[in-house]
Amino acid sequence: MSKKIGLLSTVLGSMLLVACGVTPSSSDSTSTPSSSATSTVSSSASSTVSSSSSSASVSSSVTPSSSELVDEAQEFLDIAYDALGGLFADPSNIIAGFNVPSSLANGVTATWESDLPGVVAFGQPASGIITAVVNRPSLGEGDADVTITATLSIASSISSQTLSREWEIELTVKEETVAELEINDVADILAIRDT
Repeated sequence: MSKKIGLLSTVLGSMLLVACGVTPSSSDSTSTPSSSATSTVSSSASSTVSSSSSSASVSSSVTPSSSELVDEAQEFLDIAYDALGGLFADPSNIIAGFNVPSSLANGVTATWESDLPGVVAFGQPASGIITAVVNRPSLGEGDADVTITATLSIASSISSQTLSREWEIELTVKEETVAELEINDVADILAIRDT
């Protein structure tokens, strides 16, 4: 019984060494299993080692083609695109000017445009920020729906191309809540009454 337990522990120990990548040496004399058990363990160890070494040499000699290369810049572009989703807390209630980024993380740049520049107009970039000027519709004109578009760009990391992606959002610019005063002369000033 003790020989069977000894043989079983030797086989399990050898399998553990093989799984860890250590090959049992012939000088290892912790226990003396029978010759048939030794040859079985040795042959499985050598076949495992030879197959892993041959696969290692194959994988190290294979170079990915340019179509298989992953463009790190595309990942940066996607991250920047997703980050713009949190730019506006409430896009349905715009009542004042706001800032948007012209430079984002990892070298991504953004250019902005509005489909109604009379309501939302973008200034020039300064320190990675662009200020948007908002001209609210007058009282009684109703709210204005404006679509703003950001064109995100970054240089490719594997070619000479520039990668780009467009992000857009519809904003509702609320109308003014008080009537606009028109003052042309002193009489207009004197006619102002605070109700």
